Amino acid sequence: MIKELLNKMKTGELKPGVYAATNEKNENVVVMTLTDNHIVTYTMQQNDWIRINEYDAEGNMIGETYEKWNKKMSKMQIRI
Repeated sequence: MIKELLNKMKTGELKPGVYAATNEKNENVVVMTLTDNHIVTYTMQQNDWIRINEYDAEGNMIGETYEKWNKKMSKMQIRI
């Protein structure tokens, strides 16, 4: 998925921005396309943790961190 997003950005089909999706585990995913060579994803996991992955221009993961997800946050706060 990440390599496909990077290719779409390089061709101009996709602009840098923030996008929301759902993954195969039915978890909410926020994708931030910062530039055509850097993408960050935030996955709201079912175990109440947010997994944050960073990818380089080739689609390789260059970082992964976790934060505790406060479910009391509104949906709007989560999507930002």
